[in-house]
Amino acid sequence: METLLLYGIKSAALMSAFFGAYYFLLRGETFFKTNRWYLLAGLVTSVILPLITITQVVLIDPQPVEYVYNQIAMPLSAEVQADAPAFEINWMLVAIAVYLLGVTFFLLKFIADCYAVYQLIKGKNVERDLKFKLLDVDQNLSPFSFFNYIVYNSSLYTIAELKNILEHEKVHCRQKHTADVLVSRLFCIFFWWNPLAWLHHKAILQNLEFIADSEAAKILLDKKSYQFTLLKITTHDHCVSISNHFYQSLIKKRIVMLNKNQSEKWNSWKYAVILPALLAFIFYFQVQVVAQERSVPFTTVQDAPEVEVTVDKDATDFFLNSESKRLKDEHGITLKFSGVKRNNDREITAIKTSFKDKDGNTGKSAQSGTEPIAPFRFYKDRDEDGRIIAGIGNLGNKSIVVRTMAPRVPNVPGIPQNADSPDFPGAPPAPNAPDAPALHDFMDGHINVTTEVDDKGNSKIFVNGEIVANVDVAEVLAGLDPIYINGIDVLKTGKNDSEYAIHINTDEISKEVLEEVRREMEKVGPEMQRARADMQRHRPELEQAQRDLEQSKRDMDRATRDMEQAKRDIEQSKRDIEQSRKEVEAYKKRLDSKK
Repeated sequence: METLLLYGIKSAALMSAFFGAYYFLLRGETFFKTNRWYLLAGLVTSVILPLITITQVVLIDPQPVEYVYNQIAMPLSAEVQADAPAFEINWMLVAIAVYLLGVTFFLLKFIADCYAVYQLIKGKNVERDLKFKLLDVDQNLSPFSFFNYIVYNSSLYTIAELKNILEHEKVHCRQKHTADVLVSRLFCIFFWWNPLAWLHHKAILQNLEFIADSEAAKILLDKKSYQFTLLKITTHDHCVSISNHFYQSLIKKRIVMLNKNQSEKWNSWKYAVILPALLAFIFYFQVQVVAQERSVPFTTVQDAPEVEVTVDKDATDFFLNSESKRLKDEHGITLKFSGVKRNNDREITAIKTSFKDKDGNTGKSAQSGTEPIAPFRFYKDRDEDGRIIAGIGNLGNKSIVVRTMAPRVPNVPGIPQNADSPDFPGAPPAPNAPDAPALHDFMDGHINVTTEVDDKGNSKIFVNGEIVANVDVAEVLAGLDPIYINGIDVLKTGKNDSEYAIHINTDEISKEVLEEVRREMEKVGPEMQRARADMQRHRPELEQAQRDLEQSKRDMDRATRDMEQAKRDIEQSKRDIEQSRKEVEAYKKRLDSKK
C-alpha cells in the first residue's frame, strides 16, 4: 500500500513539472501542435516513469566478521504472548476505499457521457461529406464533433456561420482530437484526487480549440466572420463533455490567440526546460543504489580459504553470473545458482546453490521463504593436514554440509530441540534415526563411527565402541547438526575394506553466542506476536474465502450437470424431430398413393 502512495506522489510531482512549464512558459506561444504532444507526453510520462527503476551497483569492501549465526524460528513463550490488540482503524485501507469510490463515481459519469453521445447519434439521418458524418439535430446545443461525427443544429445559424462551424469541427476530426479528450478524461478518472490532473485536462481541451481555430482560419476567407460566429455560439451552453465542442470557456482568449502573431522559432528552447526536471527526478528517485561486497576472502577468526564466494540478500544477477564464470575460468569449479526469487525490494528470498570441482567434491544447498535469505558462502580450502575440503555454509562457519536440515542450538530456553516439533513451523521433518546414543552426547572433540561385516554379510555399526544398529552410516550421521561439523576424515582401520572409521571434528558453541542468540530472539518476539495476531485477525476472511471457493466448486459442478442434461435434451429433441420428419414423409407418400 505504501508503494501505491509513493507512486501517486511521484506521478503528481512529474505532472506538476510538466504543467508548470506549460503554464508559465508555453501557453502564450502559438506552437499549438507542439503543445498538443507536449501535454500528452506529460500524461504518459507521469504514468510510466515512476514505474522505471535503474539499479546502480556499488562495490564495497566487506567488513570483518567473527561469527554469524542462523536466525532460528522460535515459538513465543507464555510470558511474551499477549491478547490480540484492540480494534484499530486502518487509515491506509480507508484511503484506498475513498480512492476507489472516487474512481467508481467518475468512471460511471464517463460511461454516462459516452452513452449520451450514443443516444444522440443513434437512429439519426447521417449526411456523408467525404469521411465526415454530418448529423443535423433539432436540439438547442453547441456544435461538437466525436471522432468522424459532426453534430449541429442548422436552423440556428446562417449559411456562412454554418460553414465556419463545419470547417472548425472538421479540423478536430482530421487530427483525431477526440482521442486526446478521452485519454485526458481517463487520466482524470484514476487521478481524480490530484487537482493538477483536472488543470492538465483543461489545458489540453483549450489547446485543441486553439489548433482548430488556427487551421480553420487558414481555410476561411473572412476571419472576422469566423470570430463573430465564435461569439454567437456562446448563447448555446449545452454540450457533451467528452466531445470536441465548438464553444469553450475563455472565448476572449481564443479570439486573442487567433489574432496573435506567430511565435518566433527560437522560443522553442522553452520545451527543453522540462528535461532537467526529468533528469533530476530520475537521479534522485528512480536510481536504486545496491551495495555489493567485493569478492574477497571473508575475514573470520580462522584463516581465510583459498576460494570463497559470499552471497547475501542484495546479490545481483550480474554478480552471481560473474562469480560463477570466474570460478569456472580460474579454478575449474562449476558453481551454479538457480531458482532465484526476489521480493519487491529486489532482495533474494529463495535460491538454490550447487557446486562440483575438478577434485570430485560436490554439494548443494537451498534457502526459500518469504523473508530475505541469510548470508552464505561457498568455499574451497585445505585443512591442517593439507587435504582439500569444500562446502557451502553460513558465514562464520566452515561446515561441510552433510545433510540439509534445520539447525538446532541446545540448551536455549524456548527453542524446540526437534525439527519435527509442532512449534517449529517451516522446518523439515527429522530423519528416522536409529536406536543409538545421541551424537550430541559426544561433543568431546571426535566421534568414531566404525562398521564391520560378519560372516553372514550383515553390517554392524559402532559409535565410540558401542554397537548401535545394522543401518547405514548416513542414518547415524543424520543426527548431527551441520553447524557443529568442522571436518570429516575417513580412515581405514583394518585390512578388510569394510573396516573403517569416520572421525568428525566438531566445535562447541560458546555461551556468549548462545546469549547473543537469546537476545536477538527477544528482539523479534514482539514482531512475531504481531504477525500471529494479524494471522488470527485474518483467519475468518481466509475461512470465508475457502467456503466461497467450495461453494463456487459446487455451483460449477451443478452447472456442468445442467449443461450435460441440456445436451441430452437437445439430442432427444433432434431424435424427436427426425422421427416426426420420417412420419411426415410417410404420410405424404400415403397421400400421393391415394391421389
